Amino acid sequence: MFKQYKLRNYNFLLIAYVTALTILGIMIIGSAKSSVQNKQILGFVMGLIIMVVVSLIDYSFLLRFVWIYYVGMIGILLLVRFSGLGDDAGGATRWIEIGGIRFQPSELAKIVIILFFTYFFTKYQESINTLKTILISFAIVSVLLLLILKQPDLSTTIVSGLIFIVLLFIAG
Repeated sequence: MFKQYKLRNYNFLLIAYVTALTILGIMIIGSAKSSVQNKQILGFVMGLIIMVVVSLIDYSFLLRFVWIYYVGMIGILLLVRFSGLGDDAGGATRWIEIGGIRFQPSELAKIVIILFFTYFFTKYQESINTLKTILISFAIVSVLLLLILKQPDLSTTIVSGLIFIVLLFIAG
């Protein structure tokens, strides 16, 4: 599950860049509205920990469970849409709050799209240019895109669609 890293081969420079940019962003946000600065610091610390842990996980291990991620993402998007768990902000129900942490599941869908179609296009690499494979991939991604669009969240739908198109292009 975890990669076997030698500490000297780990990319500490990337962590330093992310930390520097995030601290700069927190300072800028704090100068405009200091009341949200503590939330930003908490989000930075949590994000940094998650980033380091995920960077140590072998990606081939993550790709074993893409169907679970895909079905789970559909479930979360349906919960936001049809249950009382969705939080209304600006006339759109696109946020969900779990354990005091409020997040937008459609943003997580971008990561699921990347993971799922990395697996899918690798698995069907030999038949990627056939109409059948292209139509199946469009059908699979359209379920997520339609659920995101119904929140309504047009900008995330467009970005997620572009991510899919770029993955399709890169896949050949």
